[in-house]
Amino acid sequence: MKSLFLFVSIILMEAIMVGQNPTGAIYAITSETNITNIASDVAAMTSGGTVIVASSTIGTLAATITVSNPNITIACQSTSATIARASSQSFNMFHVTSAGTGFTLKGCNLNANAGTGIPILLDSGTSNATILNNVISGTGSTNSSAIQFNGTAVALVEGNTITNGVVYGQGNTTDVRVIANDITNTAFSNVEFHSTTSGQTVKRITVSDNHLHTQGVFCVEIGSFGGGQPTDVMVSGNECDMIGAGTGGYSFGAVIGGAVIGNTFNAGSQTVGIAAIEYAPSLVNASSGTQTGCSGGTVSGNTITGGDITLNESSNVTVTTNTISIGNGLEAIYVGGSAGLSSNNNNITNNTIFCTAACSAAIGGHGIIWMQANNASEQVSNNVVAQNVIIGSGVGNSEAGVYGEDDSGAMTGNQVTMNQFLSMLIGYWFNNAGAASTLNAYGNTFTTVTTGEHAPGTNVAISHLIPQSTVVSVYEAGVLTADSIYTNKQALTTGAATHTLANSFTYTSSATFGCTCTDQTAAAACKAVPASATTVTLTGTGSDTLWLSCSGH
Repeated sequence: MKSLFLFVSIILMEAIMVGQNPTGAIYAITSETNITNIASDVAAMTSGGTVIVASSTIGTLAATITVSNPNITIACQSTSATIARASSQSFNMFHVTSAGTGFTLKGCNLNANAGTGIPILLDSGTSNATILNNVISGTGSTNSSAIQFNGTAVALVEGNTITNGVVYGQGNTTDVRVIANDITNTAFSNVEFHSTTSGQTVKRITVSDNHLHTQGVFCVEIGSFGGGQPTDVMVSGNECDMIGAGTGGYSFGAVIGGAVIGNTFNAGSQTVGIAAIEYAPSLVNASSGTQTGCSGGTVSGNTITGGDITLNESSNVTVTTNTISIGNGLEAIYVGGSAGLSSNNNNITNNTIFCTAACSAAIGGHGIIWMQANNASEQVSNNVVAQNVIIGSGVGNSEAGVYGEDDSGAMTGNQVTMNQFLSMLIGYWFNNAGAASTLNAYGNTFTTVTTGEHAPGTNVAISHLIPQSTVVSVYEAGVLTADSIYTNKQALTTGAATHTLANSFTYTSSATFGCTCTDQTAAAACKAVPASATTVTLTGTGSDTLWLSCSGH
């Protein structure tokens, strides 16, 4: 009796301290030892109140507990207080109607007993719900949701342990935080927020610091499935572990500006069907079948083992400072698609990629970073791959650090710059069977790489231009000048060549701008002398290849 009195006192103090009673009214507090009485207890609290469920509670739940009064709290004395649905029955355990604003369920053990119906269902129009520190199990294979929001505004789901159940939101569900839960699911995604109805959108969703165990689908899946494009989505600090074969980790479908930051993904020995992190197209109009990709967003600071990052038909996404360990013949990052929706203006920078075993082989048409246009209407253009460290599994495994594959669309204005390529057959290779493609590549380094820049495919034009914004100005006779630096390669023919510059320098004599060269074939001397505004005369040894660098203004 003493422990129950103490628990009642704590609940009352919490109700006052956390502001559950903003009007100052004193809510009713009822101690309950019989599960079958909870529904009537709640119904009697027309102005709000707290039902304390004792650890020694008896009975099973034979019908839905409907919450239609505001500011109702159901608090269990401990998770040994089990609220169990009668075995294999078909009804929702808790149903919070639009009148049940301010509902709280805390510290309870809900056993759905393999029946159908949702353990906790919140209707459209509910608000300020808190689901805290509960244990939820027994949902069975026929029902996916453990907690379902059908249009809730403002909710907190924190500290719960859920087995084979989903935290699910749809309709106009907004401002939901799913924090620090432990969720295991062997048939459905662990956390799902779907815009399913035209004119309705899930938005302002935070999923953070959860431990998720998945098999079959994703750990987190947020997207449009016939409704509006979700916005203001943050997925951060989660741990996603695969416990069986599944599609992957974190999936966004047609999300605008979504962020996936500081998460981990570990495939273990399982097969990843899609991706560790996926930005993908999704259905935004059920009647017309219209799809659109993700737009904007950030993928940063994630640690991925055994999966990749996929930007499928998605644009304006920044992928940065991620660490990816991959093998099994897979790519680490994919940009492109085959639906004709395009993947443009993505920035892939400062990532570290390890091929722990053989990654995707260039000879087979893929790369460790793979860019692909696979539809006549597909644009994969103006993407930047810069300052990444890409470590292959050895020159004998036919890997390419970056592979561009234009099957039938257009790939123009892409950049591969200032990356470090190590231990692979090919640094970068752009191949082409579609429209004319362009690539600018400069500042890359190659260590234990058989071929740094592979000869391009048909209709691929590669330049090596350093943007003016990256050039450091120099002092000439004490005056700061707007200088330009030009670099390129040139093969000699019988010890000589004339190199034509892509851009001209100011020229009045050979002293107007200066050039240096380095023999890349052998330890041999060479000379580079400007001959005009657009040409440089090179001399050296035989058919050696020289690296040329000129500066001027």
